[in-house]
Amino acid sequence: MSTEEYNKNVAAEEKRVKAAFEAALPYFEMLQRRQPDNIEALRPLSVIYSFTGQMDKAEKINAAIKRLQ
Repeated sequence: MSTEEYNKNVAAEEKRVKAAFEAALPYFEMLQRRQPDNIEALRPLSVIYSFTGQMDKAEKINAAIKRLQ
């Protein structure tokens, strides 16, 4: 596989993962509202925010996680 093909595959995979994260986001946000102290729900929410470029929200979630630990 050439570098160009590899980069094309990586870009396609990142696009697929971002779409899946964006689809899951409302469910994790709802879970956060219902269970704001659930670290196991906050961790993936932080990852989703980071991957989708919402760094300000990711930082807030990470601060909440640190506070709860």
